[in-house]
Amino acid sequence: MLGQTLAADEFEAMVAQRWASGRFIESAPQTAAWLRERALQQSIDAGYAKDAPDLDFRSQWLVGRPGLPGAIHIQAPAEQVQEGSLSSRNRAPHLHDSGRISLITRGRATLYVARQVDGRPRMLVCPVQEGDLIYWPAWTAHTFDAGHGFWLVSAMARYVSPAADGFVLPIDHHDHGDPDVLPRMSYAEHLTSCRDPALAPAT
Repeated sequence: MLGQTLAADEFEAMVAQRWASGRFIESAPQTAAWLRERALQQSIDAGYAKDAPDLDFRSQWLVGRPGLPGAIHIQAPAEQVQEGSLSSRNRAPHLHDSGRISLITRGRATLYVARQVDGRPRMLVCPVQEGDLIYWPAWTAHTFDAGHGFWLVSAMARYVSPAADGFVLPIDHHDHGDPDVLPRMSYAEHLTSCRDPALAPAT
């Protein structure tokens, strides 16, 4: 992807496959360390969260041209409010118009992501840490609880500048439901509920 040889439809297909499998988090610690160092050497500010300078996000541009996959590195600060609703997180639940792959490059966080489980909407609670690689498709409500702060690469099937409209899209509760009231399920419980025994976590 960094070489700009990956097409948007190939990116989307990869995300769709992982999401459909049920196991949409995997481990890639060496890639995380390599990308973190590469990002810190990059001098181009990606412009993430410029609409909220008080939050003190920092970001580095990695790669991106309109119509092709792109990626930025985000240094997310600690949550200003350590407890409370998802809508009170530094970044409230939101959507993107293309698939996403995120790689945690430092620290720990909790991903909240909406998903149909046995035909019913749930908000999956997914603890993630350095080295975790996460896939989710377009139009999927999600947010991270940054806890005490963490870093991640945010890769998208079609590059959108973080400073432009469309990078973070608001949730229409009529179409997607209110993330704060969706029943919650842990990622481990979700894996156990999957029909494919190979997806169940090791005991």
